[in-house]
Amino acid sequence: MDIPAGSYKAAVFDLDGTLLRDDKSVSPRSVAAVQRALKAGWSIAIATGRHPKSALHFFKELGALSERSLAVCFNGSALLNVSDYAKAGAPDTGFALLKADPASGDEISRVACLAHRFGLRVHGYSLRHGLCCEDTNVYTMREIIHSHVSCSEGFDFEHAPNDERFFKVIAVGRSFEIDEFRAALTSYIKEHFEVMRTDDNFLEFIPHHCSKGAALLWMCEACGLKPSEIVAFGDAENDLLMIKNAGLGVAMGNAQPEVKAQADLVTLSNEQDGIAEVLESILGGAK
Repeated sequence: MDIPAGSYKAAVFDLDGTLLRDDKSVSPRSVAAVQRALKAGWSIAIATGRHPKSALHFFKELGALSERSLAVCFNGSALLNVSDYAKAGAPDTGFALLKADPASGDEISRVACLAHRFGLRVHGYSLRHGLCCEDTNVYTMREIIHSHVSCSEGFDFEHAPNDERFFKVIAVGRSFEIDEFRAALTSYIKEHFEVMRTDDNFLEFIPHHCSKGAALLWMCEACGLKPSEIVAFGDAENDLLMIKNAGLGVAMGNAQPEVKAQADLVTLSNEQDGIAEVLESILGGAK
């Protein structure tokens, strides 16, 4: 594989569709490649739309948890030290943050009111209550299963207290309903949120135009790295700015076309050990 020249010192992985295979497992070859990067002195980070519990779970699976393990969570609205999070008992709420930029209840209620007009349901992550949902519909159940966190059911997003703070909110429903809703977004919502399609049935709203790309710069500040020293891997719309901001932005073979178009390099798919292929090429030696 022809890797663009650079002095790389860290790797940042998206989870779903990137580090994780379709069955949500990490391949042995990917684990071995990450271990080689660690032995070479690299820092390893995870950037995900998920809760910190998921980041901690996969740091452990990679054997990569250390004092300098960082995770970008909720698609960019929070950055935390995963080792400190683990030492605190991996709580659903009340965890320490290195950086965060949450939304107010009033901002969230604007999204919920419009989403309901298009027949969509809403769930989101609150600093105070963790994962909050209106009901346990089929889409929200997917969130609960993947996040490994408890859920506060029956939350009234349309009347969320203004002093409540949210990492993100997600409108969920059928694909065509999501399309119609996105086309009708108000100027207020567009001004206050980064909007990203993370699944056919999920439209996410990240406060104040936070993104994995902006959080990558937070991460550089926290660990003393330059963006040019980071290799970032992703596959979807929410990874696009991270891939553009990294020194080497890598799109998976299964990535969305617009992600591949912006990447410095396109590797094999998440089912074909695309991450390992790149790390092995950079680090040299046998697979």
